[in-house]
Amino acid sequence: IASEYYSPNKTYVAYLDAGGKIVLLETVAKDGYDFAYITKIKPPLYEEDYGWLKLFTHNGEFTEFEVKENIKVNGKSYKPGEFGLLEAQFEQNDTFIPQLVKVKYNEDGKLIDIRTARTSLSSTEDDFVMGTGEIKEGTELQYDITNPNFGGKVFVEKNTKMFLVPPYSSLNSASDDDYKIITVLNLVDNTKYKVSGYYNSKENFLADTAVVYSLPENFSSLTNARLGAVFVRTYTGLDYDGYPVARYEFMTENGLENFAKACPDSDVANLKKGDTLRIITSGDELVKTELVYRYQDGSFEADGTSKSYNSSIRFVKGKPSYINDTNIRLSYDDSVYEGSGVLNLEGFVLKGTILYIKVENTNGILRISQADIGDIDKESELLIQQYNGQVKMVVIYK
Repeated sequence: IASEYYSPNKTYVAYLDAGGKIVLLETVAKDGYDFAYITKIKPPLYEEDYGWLKLFTHNGEFTEFEVKENIKVNGKSYKPGEFGLLEAQFEQNDTFIPQLVKVKYNEDGKLIDIRTARTSLSSTEDDFVMGTGEIKEGTELQYDITNPNFGGKVFVEKNTKMFLVPPYSSLNSASDDDYKIITVLNLVDNTKYKVSGYYNSKENFLADTAVVYSLPENFSSLTNARLGAVFVRTYTGLDYDGYPVARYEFMTENGLENFAKACPDSDVANLKKGDTLRIITSGDELVKTELVYRYQDGSFEADGTSKSYNSSIRFVKGKPSYINDTNIRLSYDDSVYEGSGVLNLEGFVLKGTILYIKVENTNGILRISQADIGDIDKESELLIQQYNGQVKMVVIYK
């Protein structure tokens, strides 16, 4: 895994595939706590009853805990009979506020310790803190994909798990399906999100996690898809609980990535090696897919040559009449080779962050660098994805 997906002095859990390759890195707090989001608190109904807490965990699962034994909150221990005092630690103006916390479990998986985030620290203090944002709705900031950050205030790593939750104003109509674990791959460049950043220490430049208070209404629409991906294979792997499950592997901007839990809107059954498509993912889940180019029969499902050059999303395919590591001129017909007719050409400037993937019958599917582009021969087929006129992906079919 490239160094851009991890940082020095941080602890990670590495998930391996059947071949022993690292497929996922997950940040782990050195203090033994996990991040979770408290969604509900219910006090006991009668004297012999117990109150309970409902958590949405960093693994994207809901768990409920009855408070039958003492639980610490911010260092103070509360007995089951003191549930009202415990509940008050998560309230504002006597009203419970769902929020991000850090939790610790014992060896039996029982919840034993909770820490809420501070919102201010003195110059001599250091603690778990919400550095930017607001606990109920977040702060509206524009996301920038270049060095993943929200408004220059909340910076995250590409593999940082973030909590997608409904804002406080929408709780009455929210369901469990409205809570998800996401990464920056689910976000759209130059789009505003309401977000709060959380840090294990005020000394940390990168947020250890963040809360995003709902995505745009059209999250499931492919207008919000991440960069294109090339399908590699289907194989039997494991889910987070260690159970066998079909996994779908793609070459993406992160290298080889694999996902399970294919949703009805993700048509993966007919994919073949080398197919290019657009995908929306949420954690380990394929939310939606759209086929762009079918490699084996050459069918181009998303021909964008009739679209404006500066369209928000555009795919084009052709042969390079001119190519080096800074520019490509693409031919959409055979005139450039036959030496007659009107040339149907378009030029593309290669600058910024671009994903380059090479598909070959002999060597398979490879990520290549921009420096390798100039060595591509002119008989190759090039599939180019643009975003507002900028080249974002080049797939070379050899």
